[in-house]
Amino acid sequence: GAEELEEAYEGLEKYLVTRLHTRIFASDLETRTKDASLRMRIAKLQFIHPDHLDVPKACRNEHTWQQAIVALQRMSQVVTPKE
Repeated sequence: GAEELEEAYEGLEKYLVTRLHTRIFASDLETRTKDASLRMRIAKLQFIHPDHLDVPKACRNEHTWQQAIVALQRMSQVVTPKE
């Protein structure tokens, strides 16, 4: 049915993007160097908490904060959008 077709499309998309990732998103030495520099800068900012960003206490949620951190850290590790 429609659900199986959707799953097949998703599987095909993941396969194609995984296979073509290095060609589609090929990065040269300059880009890799800039990426490494950015990762180092981000690592130096690990001390930042909601207090530093003037986030009101009523708007803080530790679970959501941790989810955002994990999602941002994971962005450079995934190949397909659905990973």
